[in-house]
Amino acid sequence: MELEQETFDETELVTQTLNSQTDADARMVEFIKKHRFSALVDGICMGIGFVFLILGLAMPMLMVQQLIPGLLLIIGAILCLTAGAILEVYQWAKLG
Repeated sequence: MELEQETFDETELVTQTLNSQTDADARMVEFIKKHRFSALVDGICMGIGFVFLILGLAMPMLMVQQLIPGLLLIIGAILCLTAGAILEVYQWAKLG
């Protein structure tokens, strides 16, 4: 009788351990999905900002008439790069 009780307790313990491990794995998967999405958003913001910056610098060099659109692209680049940097810093602050 006592042997059966110990066996039952051991199987219950194993089951609880497996369930808690599964819950921890599920939480980790959700954590990774959230940070993967935020990394994608950061990358898109930074990428668009760098493209705007390169176009903003190149357009006035190619044609003098493109000075104002070039300056507007540089302003857009600064805004996109700032947004991407702020999101990145925010994500690192949440991880720490």
